[in-house]
Amino acid sequence: MDFSANDTKHPRTVTDVAGAEKGEVHGVVINETGHVQELERNFSFLSVCSVGIVTGNTWAALGGSIVVALYNGGPPGVIYEFLVASFFYWCISASIAELASAIPSSSGVYQWASITAGPKYGKICGWFAGWWNFLAWMFAAASICAINANIIIAMYNVFHPDFEPQ
Repeated sequence: MDFSANDTKHPRTVTDVAGAEKGEVHGVVINETGHVQELERNFSFLSVCSVGIVTGNTWAALGGSIVVALYNGGPPGVIYEFLVASFFYWCISASIAELASAIPSSSGVYQWASITAGPKYGKICGWFAGWWNFLAWMFAAASICAINANIIIAMYNVFHPDFEPQ
């Protein structure tokens, strides 16, 4: 990977840090947060989509909600629901990708909220974003457990027709 100063893909380089006069760190690319890029970005489109599907738990959520959709809207309702939800997921994914590319940080959501809200409201926005993110993960874990419990009971009911859940 070429990190030369006239590289149009990575224009910012280090010139005023300790060791630059010796030529040790001259030409190293710095991102917006002031950190040196250490990892190669080698995700393909397929691997990014795979990670999104796995982290979104699409199949578990679909299994828990498809019965309601089929009763209320039928197969066309399920298809339209999928298309509308996919459109908004793509919008959210594009926004998160833009933030992750502009502000790469392991902190994620609360770091982005702190920076984008500005110095006046950054701390409080980051605090709320962190707690909302924490609560979202906790409620998602609880809902996945409930969906799995319903699936297990339904599977048991298939092999024991006289069983009535109470």
